[in-house]
Amino acid sequence: MARKEIPLLGVVVLVLIGINWAKHGRALSDPSLTMDAIEFENSDGKQVWRPGEVQTLLVFFRTDCPSCEGSLAAWQELYQEKCKDLRFFFLSPEPWAEISGSWATKGLGKGIDCEPILLGRALAPKTLVDRYQIQAVPTHLFVEADGRVSATLVGSPEKGQAIRLFGGSQ
Repeated sequence: MARKEIPLLGVVVLVLIGINWAKHGRALSDPSLTMDAIEFENSDGKQVWRPGEVQTLLVFFRTDCPSCEGSLAAWQELYQEKCKDLRFFFLSPEPWAEISGSWATKGLGKGIDCEPILLGRALAPKTLVDRYQIQAVPTHLFVEADGRVSATLVGSPEKGQAIRLFGGSQ
C-alpha cells in the first residue's frame, strides 16, 4: 500500500509546485536573447519601439488575464521606485480600444512624475511570440539599452520580486 501512496504524493507535490509557479512567476534568463524593433500602435498611431539609451521593462499582457491583474501592485511598486531609470512598455495583442479602455481603469502610473508608461497593441503578435518565446502572460523581459534581455519573469511577480529582479536591490 505504501508504494501506491508515494507516487500519489509525488503528483500532489508537482501540482502544488505548478500552482505556485503560475501564481508567483518564475525567473528565467537566456543570455543569447536580443530584442529587435517592435512595431505597435496606440492612440498616437503606428509606432516603433527600439532598445535605446535606457533599460526597458517590456511586459506582454492581456486585459482579460487574471495574473496580469494580480501583477498591478508589483508593477506600480516598481514604477514608483524605478521610473526615472527604467522605461516601461506594456504590449498586448488585443485591439487598441480594449487595451486603452481597460488600462484607463487601472490607474497604473497615475500621479507619478515620470515618463509615461508606453502602452500598445502589437502589430505582429505571432512573430513576437515565436521570436521571444512568449508562452504565457504576463511575461516580463528586462531589456538592457543594447537590446540584450538580461532577465525574464513569466507569471505574476510577488510584491518586492519585480524590484529585486528588474530594479536592483531593495
